[in-house]
Amino acid sequence: MTDLVQECVFGSQPNFGMMLLTTSSHDCEFGTKENTNPNNRPFLHITTANTVDLALAKRVNQPVASTGDTLRYTIDLTNNGPHVGTNIAVTDLLPIGLTLISATPDQGTYDGGTGIWNVGTMLSGASNSLILTTTVNPGTEGEKRLPALFADVILKEGDIVRVERPGGGGFGDPLDRNPEDVLKDVSEKYVSLESAREIYGIGINEVTMKIDEQETASLRSRLRKASS
Repeated sequence: MTDLVQECVFGSQPNFGMMLLTTSSHDCEFGTKENTNPNNRPFLHITTANTVDLALAKRVNQPVASTGDTLRYTIDLTNNGPHVGTNIAVTDLLPIGLTLISATPDQGTYDGGTGIWNVGTMLSGASNSLILTTTVNPGTEGEKRLPALFADVILKEGDIVRVERPGGGGFGDPLDRNPEDVLKDVSEKYVSLESAREIYGIGINEVTMKIDEQETASLRSRLRKASS
């Protein structure tokens, strides 16, 4: 047996395996700890004196989540042999924006503070799972709403960036749209001042960025007559 042979197999799919042959303790990281989307990958730490083929996979009950949703992560660990694996631990620390509700391991214990699932010993052919039930709560301290165009925003490890994109061509008569919604789109640069006037019939003061009700009434009246 050589002193140390370590091979990590990385793939684009959530399910992948690794082969580790070592006489000491080493970390094998899958993905990056900064990855905070629902499919973020854990990394595996094992101490063993024999060759073991461990398959590690992670899945989530829904790929996209909103504030208040419950996300259920399932981490599956299988020892494909040929030997017994000992002192096995899987590290999967939840990213900022998720609160742990419960942790249910088939074997061993999970520490929510460190994110370590101490599995212990696994016989050849054995499989164990860890279910992490979490809730999504982006409304943490330091949350800020960013405009459509921005710069010089510094992101720290664990930060979550949520992008809310505009819809398609819209629904219904644009002249019936709530003026306040049009103003919001203009202020966030989704709609120009010219489009607000010509399409939605909303007059907006370019200096105060407030709705000019008199101009709006006139614009909508003129546009409705032109379309009839």
